[in-house]
Amino acid sequence: MVQTGSCNGEHSVYWFRNSIESDPGLIYTHDGRNGQCEKNSNTQTYTCEYNLPIRNLNVSHAGIYYCAIASCGQVLFGNGTKLDLESEAVPLFLVYFLSTALIFTTILSVLLAFIMHKMHKRNSCQTSGHYY
Repeated sequence: MVQTGSCNGEHSVYWFRNSIESDPGLIYTHDGRNGQCEKNSNTQTYTCEYNLPIRNLNVSHAGIYYCAIASCGQVLFGNGTKLDLESEAVPLFLVYFLSTALIFTTILSVLLAFIMHKMHKRNSCQTSGHYY
């Protein structure tokens, strides 16, 4: 939110991003007609709120975003908003649980295959000795 002062003329809004991965730079601009502005009757100032449209947020969008309003020959800068997106990492306990389940299933499968092989071998030996 930026207070634009008592000037109610046309103004432009600029958005900048400062991130670890890249140099700060202008990322978005638009005229002031899209913001929501309120006039404070006591101080005769305007307070405007602007939203930065970003679609499909991901980790590469992380950084500090600043807005700047150009109005009446002045440029007013906002305080900045930090956008911190953590990667969608799988929790460590889930990795351990699934790894343990996989190991258990593998051992169980090998054990069952071995038991079935022994049973089949025993049954085939018993039936082969009973021929007349």
